[in-house]
Amino acid sequence: MSDYKEVLHERLYVRVPGTDKLRKTAAARLQHLLANGWRETERNLTADYLKVRFERDGTCADEGSPAEEGAGDPGSAPAAARRPELRRSRASLTRPTLRPKILRFLSVFTGCSPGIMGCSR
Repeated sequence: MSDYKEVLHERLYVRVPGTDKLRKTAAARLQHLLANGWRETERNLTADYLKVRFERDGTCADEGSPAEEGAGDPGSAPAAARRPELRRSRASLTRPTLRPKILRFLSVFTGCSPGIMGCSR
């Protein structure tokens, strides 16, 4: 069988054009990819960014054993699917009605209900 590898090309932007000091986001992205098993195989410096090629070993989906019908890993289903008492009802998903701030202000300081337009207080 042949070897499979995943290849990823990233643009990592630099702080100052022409240097290789990375921005915070780019430095964090580079650190994240290296921590998750990607290897840096190529690096090209352009004016505004670094072009970096990453590789890691991959597996082909056809190499694994065929999945059996109905056999599932119990850990793969969410907890709410396994335990009905954890499911939320539709009523708990609705948000309470919010009144605009100006109407709340009127009801507190004038003593009138905001629904009554002709309040004379």
